[in-house]
Amino acid sequence: MILQRDQWIEVNYPEIRDNGCYLFSIVWFAVMYEHISVSAQSICEELYPRAVKRGYVGNEAYPLWMINSEGVFGLLGMDVEYRGHFPSDYQCKAGEFEILKYHHRMNDWDHFVAGNGQGIVTYDPWGAVAPYNYSITVSEGVLESKRIFKG
Repeated sequence: MILQRDQWIEVNYPEIRDNGCYLFSIVWFAVMYEHISVSAQSICEELYPRAVKRGYVGNEAYPLWMINSEGVFGLLGMDVEYRGHFPSDYQCKAGEFEILKYHHRMNDWDHFVAGNGQGIVTYDPWGAVAPYNYSITVSEGVLESKRIFKG
């Protein structure tokens, strides 16, 4: 799966590289469940502009702010229901899946990753940063909350 720090994205879309973790987590679920094929270019030049145009992503202050995650899933062929924002100890019920929000207190960073339904990271859009198995925010931060979906 493509990482948000992909070299092509870093050169051409630094704002997506820096802030695209929620979007990339959604794409990961579509790749896993719908078996779609994506590229860095299709995410940045097709999906992202369509999501912005429809008002699903972005505002003036935060171009990658997630406004309507159900809509973004829909653009990727997934019919899902956003169940809400839940505490970090929430356990997914049958048919639910999660996007996890980590917070790194020292750097005041937030980062979204795909979870396995039990709070375990299955995909980190930033990728591993040595010496860790995940990004610094996941490795040194705390699981702050979950976004729960049913589909």
